[in-house]
Amino acid sequence: MLDIRRLGPDDLGALADLSERRSWGRTPQKWAVALAFSDAWGIDDPRGGLLASITVARYDGAPDALGAMLVRPDHERRGIATALIRHVLADAGDEPIHLYATKFGESLYRRLGFVDRERVIRHAGTGLTDRSAPPIPAVSIGEPDDDGLECLARLDAAAFGADRTSMIEAIAAQPHALLALHQEGAAAGIAWQWDDQRVIGPLSAATADLAADLVAALARGAKRVRLDVHDSQLELGAWCTANGLPAAYEAPSLVRPGRDGVVPPPVDITYRMLASQGFG
Repeated sequence: MLDIRRLGPDDLGALADLSERRSWGRTPQKWAVALAFSDAWGIDDPRGGLLASITVARYDGAPDALGAMLVRPDHERRGIATALIRHVLADAGDEPIHLYATKFGESLYRRLGFVDRERVIRHAGTGLTDRSAPPIPAVSIGEPDDDGLECLARLDAAAFGADRTSMIEAIAAQPHALLALHQEGAAAGIAWQWDDQRVIGPLSAATADLAADLVAALARGAKRVRLDVHDSQLELGAWCTANGLPAAYEAPSLVRPGRDGVVPPPVDITYRMLASQGFG
């Protein structure tokens, strides 16, 4: 019988260790945000540390997001992942829940009733990072402040379909977070650090050009950049590739339908980038 327990701030180091053993990097910033605003469960190793983890970001008005499904490499294929996912699904009851699947977990999720919703493409690289490049005149950028975060939260809610202020504030509290606001249209985005790479998102913009300006501003001076773009946003994806941020990975968004059996449609009404594949 696997003992599944809730995780909290004291487990941050164990989560970073588990992530590193799965070759995901330690990314303590990501785990700090996950523990600050989402639910997390894990299974302990009797010898110390964690054998497995899973998180669920809960959103009122949009499907909850399942993420950070990790099992230590020496304990794979023992039913641990299945047990954790079933635990999360039971906790969700009849409500829909979605995730972005890795190639390792996709078949398991489908066996547990998840179906296709959309796809997301991760772009990553060193393009646009030159610190000597001229700034984007129409974009103001700096440390997050209350007014800027309120603007981002409002635009994100319109694009995502739910208020995610708690997630945005948790990201903004991380060291080296940057907030960008466009002065010529409805567009805002935030970037935060994961180990040696700068992750851009969440970001919301009314047009591809506005989104591109924000990405260029937020990438400037980084060592490496990563962002997740929905595959329907072809113009923005092509711009990323042309500017040194090629497609590095594609993941399907899968959803376990709710009690009515209906697959919630994608809610992207603007150009939007994920906060992370674990948070949506």
